Amino acid sequence: MKKICSFTGHRPSSFDFGYDESDPRCIELKSKLFRAVSDACFAGYRIFYTGMAEGVDLWAAEAVLRVSAYFPDIELCAVIPYKGHRDSIHGSFHPLYDRVLEFATDVITVSDKYTPTCFKARNYLLAEICDRLIAVYDPAKTRSGTAQTVRKAESLGKEIININ
Repeated sequence: MKKICSFTGHRPSSFDFGYDESDPRCIELKSKLFRAVSDACFAGYRIFYTGMAEGVDLWAAEAVLRVSAYFPDIELCAVIPYKGHRDSIHGSFHPLYDRVLEFATDVITVSDKYTPTCFKARNYLLAEICDRLIAVYDPAKTRSGTAQTVRKAESLGKEIININ
C-alpha cells in the first residue's frame, strides 16, 4: 500500500512577502517544501495530495512536480473545494494551477458549487486521507483553515511535519 502525504498552509497574504515569489523568504520556503517532499519520498511516500489553494498548497504541488524528476513513480492528486475555484484565486497562480491539473493523476472536486462548508470538507479530506501532513503554518493563527486541517490531522493521530 502506497503511503500518502497531504499539504496544508497559508495563502500568500499571510506572509510578509505576500505574492512576491522573488523575495528571498519565499524562495527559502519553496526550498523547504522541496526538501520536505524529497524527505517524504525517501521515507516511502508516493502519493501527494494538494488542496489547490494559492500559496503553500500550490507551491507544495510545484515541489512535487520538481521532485518527480528524481522519483518518477510519485503521484500528485488535486483536491478542489468547488467547481470554478480557479477563478477565485489570484491570477498569478493560474498557470501553476493548470500545470498541477495537467500532471495530476486524480482530481477530486468536493462540491459542485461554492458553499460555506466546502473548504472545511476539503481540509478534512486532506487530513483523513494522508499518513503524513506537511504543514506550513503559524500556530498562533488558530482560526485559519490551515490550523483546522492540522487539528483534524492531530485528532486522527497523523504524522505532522511543520515548516514554520
